[in-house]
Amino acid sequence: MATHRHLLTPVLAALAALLATAALTFSAAPALAHSELVGSTPADGDVVDAAPTELVLEFNENIQELGTEVVVTGPDGASAADGDLAVDGELVTQPLVDGGAGTYTVVWRAVSADGHPISGELAYEVTAVEETTEETTEAEETAEETTAEDTGAEGSSEPAATTADAADEADEGSSSVLPVVAGIAVLAAVVVAVVLVMRRRQAR
Repeated sequence: MATHRHLLTPVLAALAALLATAALTFSAAPALAHSELVGSTPADGDVVDAAPTELVLEFNENIQELGTEVVVTGPDGASAADGDLAVDGELVTQPLVDGGAGTYTVVWRAVSADGHPISGELAYEVTAVEETTEETTEAEETAEETTAEDTGAEGSSEPAATTADAADEADEGSSSVLPVVAGIAVLAAVVVAVVLVMRRRQAR
């Protein structure tokens, strides 16, 4: 009996150790397999001065595209998503539209590599909105029209200035010709007077 007991003791000890190892392995396996969110851009609670063009979620391990979803809601209650999300390994990216200033809420669901789903929520705030393309275009068109009007006004003043210069030159020319004409007239009168005097003398 003592011999049998000595033989069973090591066997039982080995079985106990094996069972303990298996229990630890199976209890730790689910924890190791679960994915978790380790960061995001914008991060939860961020306050940004311009609406982001995309939301990026980063996990601690690869994520499956099938079953992964991201819902982004803008301040007006409408969806701020712009197209399909993209899954690249540990990163999940959702393109966004500019929904204006205010608070944006994000509800996400991701599926880990082993098929285990996880989910969560976060929020960020946009304090200012960049000027839209339409408003920028209208401002540029207004500036171009103003420039064209100024250019037209400058162009129309040039012919007027040219006409005034021509009139001044004509006045100056006529003023310089008058003394010459007067001198010729006086000289002609003198010649006529001399001829008349000479004829009278000859008649006598």
